[in-house]
Amino acid sequence: MPISSQSYVVRAAGGPITLETVHYDQIGDREMLVETVAVSVCASDVKAAEGHFFTQPPMVLGHEGAGIVKQVGAKVSAFRPGDKVILHYSSCGTCAMCSSGQNPYCDSMFELNFSGERGRVNDATPDDGDGNGNATRSVHAATTEDGVPLRSFFFGQSSMGRHALVRDTSAVKVDATREELKLFAALSCGVQTGAGAVLNVCKPLPGAAFAIFGAGAVGMAAALAAGLYAPAEVIVVDISQEKLDMIPSGFATRTICSSGKEKGVVAAEIKQLTGGKGVDYAIDCAGFGSVIVEGCSSLKPRGMVVGVGGGAAEAPLVVSEMLLGGFDYRGTHQGDAVSNNFIPYLIKLWRVGSFPFDKLVHYYKIEELSQVLDDLKHSRVIKPVLVS
Repeated sequence: MPISSQSYVVRAAGGPITLETVHYDQIGDREMLVETVAVSVCASDVKAAEGHFFTQPPMVLGHEGAGIVKQVGAKVSAFRPGDKVILHYSSCGTCAMCSSGQNPYCDSMFELNFSGERGRVNDATPDDGDGNGNATRSVHAATTEDGVPLRSFFFGQSSMGRHALVRDTSAVKVDATREELKLFAALSCGVQTGAGAVLNVCKPLPGAAFAIFGAGAVGMAAALAAGLYAPAEVIVVDISQEKLDMIPSGFATRTICSSGKEKGVVAAEIKQLTGGKGVDYAIDCAGFGSVIVEGCSSLKPRGMVVGVGGGAAEAPLVVSEMLLGGFDYRGTHQGDAVSNNFIPYLIKLWRVGSFPFDKLVHYYKIEELSQVLDDLKHSRVIKPVLVS
C-alpha cells in the first residue's frame, strides 16, 4: 500500500528546499521503511541541491540518517520492525569488491547510491531519451503530492524527513537508546569518512604527524582518529578563522588560517611547526587542487596525501618531486569503511571516551533546515543534526 512521509525535497537545481509530502508506491522486496529519529546534514546534501553532485534534482535529500525500522520487504532477512538502525551508503554485497571487504568500491556503487532510481526496466520504446539507444526506463519509488517523480535512495536512503524508504544494504542494526540514535546519525557519512581516512587508509604508527585541510565534520573526525595514535602533531588548516575557532579543545595541536595566503606559504608554515621535517600524512577534506598541491609540499619523505574531499579538482603535481620524495596520493571513498563493521567500532570508541565526536554535534528541529543551512554557510556549526 502507498506510504507517505514529510521529507525535504528540491525540485530544481539551485531551487528552494521544502519540507513537503512525499508518496512512496510500495516497499520493494529488498527495501525497508524507517521512521527517521534524526538525520545529519552534510555538504553533499547542499551540493546535490545545487545540482553539483551525481544525483540531480528533483530529489529527496538526506544521507546521514538513523531511526527505527517500521516495515520490511518480502526478501529482507537481516532486519525486522522495531530494530534501531543507522543508515549509510549502499553496496550490493556480492561483487568482487564487496566480497573482498571493499564495499565503498562496489561495482554497483553508482546505481545503488547516486542514480536516484529504484531500478530500470525494459521498455518497448527503442530509446529512453538519453541518446544511447537504451530500451530501458527509470523506475522511481517517490513522487510529490502533485505527481512529480522524485529521485530517492540518495546514498541508498534519502533520509531527510520523518520517514525514509531505504535499501536493506544501507542499514546497520545497533543497540542504542532513542537519544543515542540522534547522535549516531552523525556517523553515517562524514564522520565515518574522516575517521576511516586515518584508521583504514593511513594506518599510522604512534607519533606520526598530520596536517588536516578542512575544519568541518570530516576534518574533525580525521583529527579525532589521529588522536588515537599519540600523534606528534595534528595541524588543522582552514580558510575560515571562524571554523578554526569552533574546534573543540584537544582536537588539534595547532591551527593555520590559510585565507589570503599564496601558494607554498601554508606548507612552509607546516614545515616550520614540525621542525623542518613536514608531516607523515596530509588529509585533504576540501577537494581543491590547490589543497592537494599544498598537502604534497607539506610532506616529509615517504609521506602520503589522502584525498577525501569531493569535487572535480585538478592538481598540477610535479612528477619529479613525487618520485624523489617517495610521496603517495591516495583517494578514498567513505574512508574505505565497511559501515556494518566500522560504525559499531566508532560507537565502541565513543562509549569508552576515546572518540568524543559528540562535541561536534548541534541539534535542530526537523523544521529548522533553513537555519542549519545558514549556520553552515556562516561557520556557526560543525555537525548539524535534524531531530524529528
